[in-house]
Amino acid sequence: DDLNDTSSKEANSRRESVTFKDIEKRDENTWYPEKNPDKLTKIIQKLFVFAFTWAFGGALNREDEPRENIPFCPSLESDSLAKVTYDFDKLVHELFGNSSQVGINLPTGECSIFGYFVDIEQCEFIPWSDLVPNDQTLIQRGTSLLTNLQRSGKNFLKITECGECINYTATRDTTCLSFLMSLLLKNSCPVLLTGESGVGKTAAINQMLEKIEGPGAFDIKHGSILGDTLLYSEIKKSSSLKQNITILIPETHKTATGSSDNPTKKPEVRTDKKLLKNNDHKGVVVSTINFSTNITAAKTKEMILKKLIRRTKDTLGAPKNNRILIFIDDMNMPVSDTYGAQPPLELIRQLLDLGGVYDTKKNTWKNIQDLSIVAACVPVVNDISPRLLKHFSMLVLPHPSQDILYTIFQVHLGMYFSINNFTPEVQKSKDQIISCSLAIYHQVRQNMLPTPTKCHYMFNLRDMFKLLLGLLQADRTVINSKEMAALLFVHEATRVFHDRLMDFTDKSLFYRLLSKELENYFQ
Repeated sequence: DDLNDTSSKEANSRRESVTFKDIEKRDENTWYPEKNPDKLTKIIQKLFVFAFTWAFGGALNREDEPRENIPFCPSLESDSLAKVTYDFDKLVHELFGNSSQVGINLPTGECSIFGYFVDIEQCEFIPWSDLVPNDQTLIQRGTSLLTNLQRSGKNFLKITECGECINYTATRDTTCLSFLMSLLLKNSCPVLLTGESGVGKTAAINQMLEKIEGPGAFDIKHGSILGDTLLYSEIKKSSSLKQNITILIPETHKTATGSSDNPTKKPEVRTDKKLLKNNDHKGVVVSTINFSTNITAAKTKEMILKKLIRRTKDTLGAPKNNRILIFIDDMNMPVSDTYGAQPPLELIRQLLDLGGVYDTKKNTWKNIQDLSIVAACVPVVNDISPRLLKHFSMLVLPHPSQDILYTIFQVHLGMYFSINNFTPEVQKSKDQIISCSLAIYHQVRQNMLPTPTKCHYMFNLRDMFKLLLGLLQADRTVINSKEMAALLFVHEATRVFHDRLMDFTDKSLFYRLLSKELENYFQ
């Protein structure tokens, strides 16, 4: 009996230890709403508002301006893009914020509803700008990186005519849209990004594809596009904890323990396994197709199939443990044939409708698996068949606001002047150069409008970056004072804007505008 009692006690203790281990394991993998069931209703409500905002407002052609820039809404023109943002934000607040039945606490900061995401752990709206480092942080990071590259003999800021060496600068809009596109592509939903010419659609998509290409692309972890947003609170807590420990530990102790050898180590954040699916650990293989007016359906099919492998007799797919992501740039470019159809786009529609294409050589049908599509085009949807557009989740990349353009110029000029040791006087004139550049750009856009005889008067952000490229060619031995910096700006602005003007009237108007802005900012 004693032996039986002892064995039963041991068995019970083993069961209890296993049970406790299971509880700890379950607790570790428990998602935030399961830990806080009392907050579940509020989380679902706020997530619904977020989904409503981007399902209906994501396709609006708008501009995100801070609310202090539009204090008197009636004074705005009816077709103002800023007013579109204002009106939709007002609609969301009327539907969800002021309703007695719902009564959700919506954000009332300087940004519209488009400027916030939902932090699931805190159950709060967080500004997208919190995920974007400020300009001073970017300048410091860039300067240290460029210094290291310069020591290694690499010329990181080599300027080319194509402007390929202007570094991508993340903004609130690109960070937000990268998250939304990644979330849609993770669930195999085709995405179409539209926006004005030159706003950076291709650059934003390429930057997103660069981050998600490779194994575990859609994992929700620190450093991934989805993880930085969905694990915002955990990353913030971990970063602040690491910062506090860094402050408390003496420098001598850091050196002794070797912690200073790896200063850029990311804080460890637990991956939330409840947010992962079984196929999320698949790698992503990216294939880019640049559409043009001359592209054919046969060439399009060839470029789609070139990275696929044969799985069965009638099935093609991505390599093992991978998925194919096709980026179609300038999707609106193919011209219509005699019957009004666009064969390359009809091939894409067939692929999305039926999940495959025909092998025209053998007259057999080929199914295609594990393939997703992201596309970009200017907002001329009349050139694309509605039967194709219905498959895409459409998002609009708005024209960057003044603050965003100012930050981009500030980062690039700040890094360039710092790494090349320009005089303090020139470095201080950086803000005046940037303000003057933005002012003359907006003046030219408002006054130099295209006409049938001046159809090339199409000024957009590409011209702004041409101006920035010119400024980044400055030589510190020549540009050594505020006056020389102003002359450099005048020269580059003249080459970018004035040289495209046709008649004497327009050229005289440009010089008057330029003189006025120089007087405003440099005197």
